[in-house]
Amino acid sequence: MKYRTASLVAMTSALLFFSCQRSMFVESECLPLVTINIIDQNGVSETISNDDRLNQYTKVDFLAPQPYKKVMRVYRRDEQSNIAAVITSYHPNGQLHQYLELVNGRAYGAYREWYENGLCKINANLIGGVGDLSTGDEQTWIFEGLCRAWDVSGALQAEFVYVKGKLDGTSLYYHQSGKLWKNVPFSNGVLEGRQEVYLEDGGLFQTITFSNGLRNGPATKYWSDCTLAAEETYSCGKLMQALYYDDYGMLVSEISEGSGFRAIFSRNCLTELQEFRGGIQEGSIQLFDDRGRIYKVYNFKNGLKDGEEVEYYPGTSKPLLSIQWVKGKIHGYSRSYYPDGTMESQREMSENKKNGILTAWYADGNMMLIEEYDHNKLVKGEYYKKGDRFPVSTVLDGKGTVTFFDSDGILLKKVSYRNGKPDL
Repeated sequence: MKYRTASLVAMTSALLFFSCQRSMFVESECLPLVTINIIDQNGVSETISNDDRLNQYTKVDFLAPQPYKKVMRVYRRDEQSNIAAVITSYHPNGQLHQYLELVNGRAYGAYREWYENGLCKINANLIGGVGDLSTGDEQTWIFEGLCRAWDVSGALQAEFVYVKGKLDGTSLYYHQSGKLWKNVPFSNGVLEGRQEVYLEDGGLFQTITFSNGLRNGPATKYWSDCTLAAEETYSCGKLMQALYYDDYGMLVSEISEGSGFRAIFSRNCLTELQEFRGGIQEGSIQLFDDRGRIYKVYNFKNGLKDGEEVEYYPGTSKPLLSIQWVKGKIHGYSRSYYPDGTMESQREMSENKKNGILTAWYADGNMMLIEEYDHNKLVKGEYYKKGDRFPVSTVLDGKGTVTFFDSDGILLKKVSYRNGKPDL
């Protein structure tokens, strides 16, 4: 380590990798305190540099519960003019929340975080970044070495290894039980190697091979009884060959030379079929319920919905909704239908906004309402009681009363409009 003060921090940090307990930075025994800044739970800040007052805090255990929001302790320069500091923050209940070590105003050394119940959440080491605990500061931190994370009950969730802020080596994730969930291989911050995912009983669930951050080579997925569910081959991120099997071993779908349908399974059944073209997901997507019946179909292009999306009434082939998409935005006619197939409503949409005519009908086919919109603003509208020829309320030039009925003609509510919006 380059600096004496930095060496102190690094030495302490190494010890802390094995615990989130109280054997932390021993600065009070090495360097005298020169400044302390205290922010209480109301946000009131006080900076203390008077020796007599500082002496009151030299024996305070800031790792124990405190009535403060945040405390920053700054220590005298060492022989190389480096300044060590420690920031601790506290939960509203007084429990220790965060602990951050600094050298020359930058994050350098141990970082620890706790839950309100006192259990450790994060145990890490930093070698750079903004030396504070304000929102967003953590985005600048450069992690180094082993980092561990626990859930609120104290179960280990994950272990990562960083080299100069980039993930390197195998990251490990764990089930609540403590058994390995998955291992994810990294090299210089990029996925590289074979990733494995395990079920809680220890059975292998999935393998994926990465090269330079992209899927490249074989990938497999298994049912809970260890029978094969999917066998895929990727080339530079493109899915070129694949076979998919149900839990009875029957072929469900396949991809050949980059074209076909990829099957997505839940724990025990097919949930989705995704069309691939040229090794890239593009075309139809079909969603299935737990009985294997299609309940929604839409199209995918360049990573966005494009074309017609149709949602069906449960267990039938009768449409419930029809929505037109263009480059990820609702654009064109959107329609809804009654169970007997008659139209319930139709609206014109322009880039996710109501723009044009919206019409709705009662279940017996009588007119319910007709509206005109200009970029989500209601311009005019007529609202009809079931079977009536004349409207019971109107909107003109964005002003008036909208009357809502249900599909059988029962009055739901009336809403006043002004300037095309509800007058709340």
